[in-house]
Amino acid sequence: MDIITKLKRKIRIASEILSRSNNRHSEFEYRTVFRFDSWKLFKGHSGNVTVTDRTLSFETQIFNYRCHQWINNTDKMALKVRHQLFINPTKWLTDKLNAFEKNLVAKNIHKGYPKFVCVYGNYTFVLEHHCHIMYKETYESFRDLYGHKQMIDTKIGLNKKARLLLNKIKSMSDEEFFEQVTAFNANEKPKSPHHGVVNYNLPSSLLY
Repeated sequence: MDIITKLKRKIRIASEILSRSNNRHSEFEYRTVFRFDSWKLFKGHSGNVTVTDRTLSFETQIFNYRCHQWINNTDKMALKVRHQLFINPTKWLTDKLNAFEKNLVAKNIHKGYPKFVCVYGNYTFVLEHHCHIMYKETYESFRDLYGHKQMIDTKIGLNKKARLLLNKIKSMSDEEFFEQVTAFNANEKPKSPHHGVVNYNLPSSLLY
């Protein structure tokens, strides 16, 4: 039995288990197959494997990095991978974001709490006062499932991208940052994904 057949069989068995559950809303159900608790494997590592009636999911946490992989129960066995790098706010960046918001108020163009988004290829950097997250999302063959080494390499790559963007922002004065961001968004109405939050796009050149 080849690896594809074995993997499909495991997903099918998991689906049958869920379908026998008393709760019939199996589309939203999941079952944890394995859990790897923090500090019981490598230092700073944790993770789990879960199944639903449609997907087999692998989630791994390595300190401030998280890799979430989904294999869909389809003929093509598509693999979706999302990498996330969580970055602690620093004083200089908090001050710069506060200055941006004050400028919005002073120029009477304040529309809500600013959230900054920079997209370049399959990289996305989200910048807020309380949280900074670097994303990378790909769609691949399930044969490309990420192992530990690939995750560490990806974590290093995300760190480099994040440092590049943050160093470019740090090199700007508060006024330069404000002028660049507002000019870049001048022809586009900032989007409000949530009440009180307004998205401002950042130039993709900050990520390369």
